[in-house]
Amino acid sequence: MNKMMVAVLVAFVALAGSATGQIETCQSISLDSWKYRFASKVVEGANVVTGMRVTSKRSRSSCTLGPSFGYAGPFIYVNHGCRATFRVCYV
Repeated sequence: MNKMMVAVLVAFVALAGSATGQIETCQSISLDSWKYRFASKVVEGANVVTGMRVTSKRSRSSCTLGPSFGYAGPFIYVNHGCRATFRVCYV
């Protein structure tokens, strides 16, 4: 994905929240996949998580968006031994 596409996608996500009158909020959340097991949690106050990135990894296992961590609706998840603190944004 080139830089222009990334910029357009970021702008779209920002506008999507403001177009609905919702303000995007971000916070740090820790989540751990112990023994390579799936773990998830609801992000309190979130209708929809709009983004998630690793800020501090604690595991030897990789933390890759999609296979080992991600988000759907108001949920975030980790899997395959990913243990980290994430910057999670939501509306």
